[in-house]
Amino acid sequence: MPIYRFNCEKCDTSFEKIVKMGTTETTCECGETAGKDYAGSMLFSSTGLPNGHNSIRSKIRGN
Repeated sequence: MPIYRFNCEKCDTSFEKIVKMGTTETTCECGETAGKDYAGSMLFSSTGLPNGHNSIRSKIRGN
């Protein structure tokens, strides 16, 4: 599961939380709904390896 950054407008708090992919809202410690901060969220590549590691991937696959 990815780590996303959320922002709570009520208490002006920003925090990270591990949630299911596609989650857009979660509950803040203050009890209010916090929305996903799309600018601060992490992105993952589809292969599980960071971009630019094609040489490692080809060595693992034997290509």
